[in-house]
Amino acid sequence: MAETIHAPIDFLASLPSKYDWLKNFSSELSTLSTHRDNMPLRATLNASIRNVDEAAKKIEADINTVRSALAYLERQKAYVKQINADYRATYSPIRALPSDILIEIFLQTRDPPRPYVTRLGDSFPGSFWVSDVNNGPWRLGQVCGAWRHIVTQACPQLWSTMVVSFSWDTRRKKGVIQLLDTALNRSRQYPLSIQFFHEARKQFHLDDANTGMMCFRLLMKQSYRWRHIYFDMPEYIYSVLSPIQGHVPLLESLHLTLGAKYSIPVRDPWTGAFAQAPSLKIVKFTDLSRNMNVNLPFSQIISFSDTRPYESHELTRHFLSVLRDCPQLQSFEYLSSDFRHDTPPFFELSPRVRNPKVHTLSACDCSFLRSLELPSLKQMELATWTESCDHAGSNVFCPPGALESLKVMIFNSGCSLTKLTISHTRLNDHLVGILRLSRTLSELKIKIVAWTAPVDDDALRAVVLSLAEVDDRGQHCVVPCLCSLSIEACNFEYRPRYQATFLDRKFVEMISSRVKMIGPWLHSLNVVLQGQLEWSLTGRDEDRLNLLSKDGLQVCLEMDDDDDSDSDSDDLGFGF
Repeated sequence: MAETIHAPIDFLASLPSKYDWLKNFSSELSTLSTHRDNMPLRATLNASIRNVDEAAKKIEADINTVRSALAYLERQKAYVKQINADYRATYSPIRALPSDILIEIFLQTRDPPRPYVTRLGDSFPGSFWVSDVNNGPWRLGQVCGAWRHIVTQACPQLWSTMVVSFSWDTRRKKGVIQLLDTALNRSRQYPLSIQFFHEARKQFHLDDANTGMMCFRLLMKQSYRWRHIYFDMPEYIYSVLSPIQGHVPLLESLHLTLGAKYSIPVRDPWTGAFAQAPSLKIVKFTDLSRNMNVNLPFSQIISFSDTRPYESHELTRHFLSVLRDCPQLQSFEYLSSDFRHDTPPFFELSPRVRNPKVHTLSACDCSFLRSLELPSLKQMELATWTESCDHAGSNVFCPPGALESLKVMIFNSGCSLTKLTISHTRLNDHLVGILRLSRTLSELKIKIVAWTAPVDDDALRAVVLSLAEVDDRGQHCVVPCLCSLSIEACNFEYRPRYQATFLDRKFVEMISSRVKMIGPWLHSLNVVLQGQLEWSLTGRDEDRLNLLSKDGLQVCLEMDDDDDSDSDSDDLGFGF
């Protein structure tokens, strides 16, 4: 009930008559002004001044009283409005929704994946940050008692996908342990999807009193509920994982990233922690040590990825054995880096490793490629793994012979590629040979991270000429089903600008011949030149490409010049 308002009605009504006597001062003043100054008149004037001063004080006091009353009434008005809003809120449709509908709304409106949760990827869909009480299910529980009951008691899914992130350079709140424990309790027995990101930049010894370690041990106690896991942390924290071996029955996807390397001794071997995971299907390793091998139930894995610096043929043989031991494997990624000039000569296993189910492959190791036979391969990426393009360093490139080895693998496999990506690779004549073997190819992407003239230019010109070849019926001989072509080239060396001469009239004619042809035709063209590179296209060539865009070809031509301080790019405007 609202409190009763006592308005000062009598006081306000009496104000006009309360000061009627002030009218007499004006008549007295007119009378006094007609007489000369004498003592009796002076005494009368002083008395009048005192009366006026007293009246002014009383008026000021009454004004303050009115102001106080007005402020009081304003407060009461706001109070009544709030009560009115509360009463009307009971008619809100959302209050009439049953709990099962509210649960579905909460689940469908969870936060989308947040970009760059870690240095390698986005967060899981629907995830919330355990330490952020102003978002996710923490925030929903603050709306009202009914919502809080649903969030905390009736919807464990809201608490089952979490991000736990630490940085040892900043002091963490002591309450994060309690928050994590609360979140785990509210998730009840629902399967968990966890991202644990531990950015350790200083040396820390294993200590149960450490906040991060205590949180990780809380998660380990729930290993029987793990479904999707992404851990990014130093190895000395991984070392406590060994007790979970045989206790991850629900685990479906596993992503392990080895963070900063330390000289801290590892107490227990942990590489066998996931050897007994009956539901495991997807595995991804990032930045593992060169000779570290994690034991896995390979017979059931359908997707495998491992990115680490190249060490020796022993690492190559390890990945060949992984591919051989995974009969259900469909996607395989083995992207190494740091191929030194003294890399030993490649070898070729006999008999080759055959896997009839792999349809997606990313690799660049020559010996690995030459030792494979993948008849179902559809998508191929020839590239190294690198987080940044060190254009001056040779370690960003695929090893010498990578293109030739890829051609050997395609020939031995007899596969029908539909998508091919060539990146971080020194181009040569074998690229055209690969295209001649790939008649079913529909998407081709070439990325050159450090332009080498005239080698790369000659290789791309040969590609253009081969793609322009037609038979007696006017059908294209090389990659007749090409629908998408992308070429990106970079040159950041401080030298005179190079011209990418493969981008000329013949290039435009080749593109024109593949638009609106019978059967599959080219729908997308993307050409990007960065740094000290420019093309040889004339104004007429540009106009022809512009006209092709009206026929349905999506054209994007960009020429970025880092030396131009006025503009980041020289875009011709073909972004149709």
